[in-house]
Amino acid sequence: MKSIYRGTTPLIKFTHPFDYQYITKLSVTFTQDGKEIIKIKLGDSELYSIENGLVVVELTEEETNKFKHNFPVDAQLKIKNLDGEIWVSDVEHYTVHRILDTESFN
Repeated sequence: MKSIYRGTTPLIKFTHPFDYQYITKLSVTFTQDGKEIIKIKLGDSELYSIENGLVVVELTEEETNKFKHNFPVDAQLKIKNLDGEIWVSDVEHYTVHRILDTESFN
């Protein structure tokens, strides 16, 4: 299982089967304990990069601080293309770790 530390700015990567030019909608959803915590959509500042076969989002300190430590976080990419096809990635699972220094560096 992958890890996320609270109060950090991790890059979360997803692979996908589309040419990025044909993506019309995109979302990355993070859930914890069955509840949606963060949803990032096409055009949001957290969308770090989108290219052929790869989407990368960068979570902020504030966003990772929304996660409870010692509870797993699930993340999934969802895409719609110009042909109307809707595709979802496998669910990625992350362990959330606490940090000792909780001061925000922003």
